[in-house]
Amino acid sequence: MSIEDYAYFIAKGRSLEAARAAFGILEAFYAKANALRDRIGASGYCTKHHRLYAFSFDGPAPEGYRKVWSDGGKAYYAPLRKTDWGRKLVREMRAASKGEFFNLIGQTVPHEARAVIRPEGNGFLMLQVGAQRLCDEIIIFVPLNATGEPGGAPADAEPIALSRYYEMQHDHQLAAQARIRDEAEGTAAAGAA
Repeated sequence: MSIEDYAYFIAKGRSLEAARAAFGILEAFYAKANALRDRIGASGYCTKHHRLYAFSFDGPAPEGYRKVWSDGGKAYYAPLRKTDWGRKLVREMRAASKGEFFNLIGQTVPHEARAVIRPEGNGFLMLQVGAQRLCDEIIIFVPLNATGEPGGAPADAEPIALSRYYEMQHDHQLAAQARIRDEAEGTAAAGAA
C-alpha cells in the first residue's frame, strides 16, 4: 500500500461537514483512551477493529491482565474478564470506539468506492477511504480500483493531483517544525525572564 494507491480530494460542502464530524469522533476517542490509560497507570495502548484493545506498561503488567499482543518487544495486556473490575474496564474500553469516524468519511463517497480489495502476495490488501488534516484543509483519500481510477468522488470535494498532495504534506511538515521551534524558543525565553 502506498500513497499512489489513492486519489486525493479537498473536502468541501457535504464532505467537509462529514469530515469535521468524523474528526470530532476521533478526538473524543483519543480523549477517552488517554484518560483510561492514565487512570490505570498504563504507558500506552493499541486498538483493534477501531476499538481500544490493550495497554502497555513501563514495567510488568499489574495483576489481573493477560498478554494479548507484542509489537517489537513491547507487550500489550488486556484486563481479565473474570473479575468485576475487569469486566467493567472491558466495557469502558469497548465504549471508546473510533469506528464511526470511518463510517462518516465513507458516507461521503459512493458505496463501491469505500474499499478496494487487491491480491497481494499470498493474501489480499484492503484499501479503505480515509481522511487527514493538512495545511488547514481536510483531505479525503479514496482507493483506486483495478483500472487505476477512484470508484467515485466525495460529495462536493475538489480533486487534487498527487503532486499537490505531496506539496501540502511538505508544507504541513514545515509548519509543524516551525511551531515546535517557536514553542521551544518561547519556553526558553520565558525561562530566561
